[in-house]
Amino acid sequence: MPFLTYHDGDSVQRFELRRKLTGIGRASDNKLIIDDAAILPYHAQVLRDGKSWVLSSLDREAVLIVNGKDRRHTSLNDGDILVLGGTELTFSLDAPRASGVTTSNHAAVVVAAPAADARLEKIALFANKLLLGMEVPGVFKTLLDAVIDLVGATKGFLIHLRGDDLHIAAARNVDRVDISDGHGQVSDSVVARVLRERKPLIVSDALNDTILGQSRSVVDLQLSSVMCVPLLARDQMIGVLYVGTEGPGRLFVPQDLELLKIFAAQAGLILHNALLLDDLRIENEDLAREVAAGSGSGGSIIGNDPSMLEVFRILDRVAPTDISVLVTGETGTGKELVAREVHRRSNRRDGPFISINCGAIPENLLESELFGHKKGAFTGATADKQGKFEDANGGSLFLDEIGEMPMNLQVKLLRVLQEREIERVGEGRPRKVDIRVISATNKALLDEIATGRFREDLYYRLNEIHVTLPALRDRGEDIILLAQHQQKRFAKLYPGRAVGFSPEALAAIRSYVWPGNVRQLENRIKKAVVLADSPLLTPADLGFEGEVKQSEDRWQPLNDAREAFQQQYIRDCLEAHEWNKAATARALDVDARTIFRYIEKFRDA
Repeated sequence: MPFLTYHDGDSVQRFELRRKLTGIGRASDNKLIIDDAAILPYHAQVLRDGKSWVLSSLDREAVLIVNGKDRRHTSLNDGDILVLGGTELTFSLDAPRASGVTTSNHAAVVVAAPAADARLEKIALFANKLLLGMEVPGVFKTLLDAVIDLVGATKGFLIHLRGDDLHIAAARNVDRVDISDGHGQVSDSVVARVLRERKPLIVSDALNDTILGQSRSVVDLQLSSVMCVPLLARDQMIGVLYVGTEGPGRLFVPQDLELLKIFAAQAGLILHNALLLDDLRIENEDLAREVAAGSGSGGSIIGNDPSMLEVFRILDRVAPTDISVLVTGETGTGKELVAREVHRRSNRRDGPFISINCGAIPENLLESELFGHKKGAFTGATADKQGKFEDANGGSLFLDEIGEMPMNLQVKLLRVLQEREIERVGEGRPRKVDIRVISATNKALLDEIATGRFREDLYYRLNEIHVTLPALRDRGEDIILLAQHQQKRFAKLYPGRAVGFSPEALAAIRSYVWPGNVRQLENRIKKAVVLADSPLLTPADLGFEGEVKQSEDRWQPLNDAREAFQQQYIRDCLEAHEWNKAATARALDVDARTIFRYIEKFRDA
């Protein structure tokens, strides 16, 4: 049977793989328990697959190195060296020949053995330090101090790759002091080669090397040896570690490079996470400043675009008054959010905020919903009922989709606005109400007036102040601000892996024309946060993978392009209206049968 052998302090542990599946980690319910702070509770597993044994990572954060290479899933061969966290294990197909080692299928066989490599213990200590959650500048310096000590270097440099730019994030010497001029002390040719080939490089005798020996950094600094290794995280290059020794001291040997590779594999993952967390911290600080300075004037409404700043300016002036406000804009632009903000800033903030969608309630029930009714007023009126106007007494009433209100109720609403009193259905006596009315619509009410579907006198009663909300596609960089806000909100509601957006995803969000406005943006980001497998959301996670064509094949027959656009436009509108076919038909001003036909096309596609 195969074995896993490893050092544990001053003793050797040997584990016999008798089961088909063996879990490895710190948690007590693993078959193989390793007490190492750098190992996760459920770190990895070994599976017998026929005659083969397969090692797999159980967590994307797990450090898993096989023969010096970062692996997530790999078949094991006799003699393979595994590094899990800060622990090195050897896989053998037969019982180890070393004396003093016994056979067991439990992970607690302890016998005397030489002390584990002190330098491997340093790697574990380094991981423990970084896992404490220090901020990025501290991580850089701690990393360099650890690697200089680990390989016996004189100085070290951590070079961070930002897009296509190289930045020396930290430069330290053996005395743990910052080096002021890092750029002149690094061989550009060595760094360029490691970045290009994504492979580690060692120059044991730098002064006598035929190529590197002529480098100014080598000659001027009298460097004896140089090592440079890539820092990778999930196959993404994030930088390099560069170390060197000065004078006639010790020269680096291949074993030093192997140790540095193990160190870099662990450091890359931790450093990558630290950078992500730092980006989030900066974004949160920026957002907090925006809320405190400019966009904060919108309260719960986020935006810095000039069109939104004008909305905030109007809210500042109007909210403290009792003037009626009409909010217009496309579906999904946040009209109810504006209404709530008006109420929140008004003198009625301690009173109720009541909302009713005039387009969602059948005409024969809308009057009762608005004004209430007396018991026995109609079939089904089994008790007296208070309407929305009375519910909102002392506060604000939000009439959403006011353009859908039937003409006969428009007359009664006009009277309420003029007299500030209502009559319950079937009662016949007036009741005083103290309310502020805020209304909203996505229709052009002046066009509705022209066609006789909306009363002009009611329009002017409702439209004492008019607030027009811009479509999301017209709000410039606000799209990115809103996307990041939604991602953070959903990340808290649905904890997972996603902690931000990739640059490609942000570019796709910015360039996409959002027919469904904020509601559609919210829908896409919610799905992406829940389903994403990586820390950074990609265009594919957001559903953009098939929507950008390459320039060489972007053209198609006009009729095909028109049909493709209509299908996508209708699909987006359906998403924005939560697949409510009637509401979608109204928004697009088409017959409902048209929507049904397109839904059938979606099903057949």
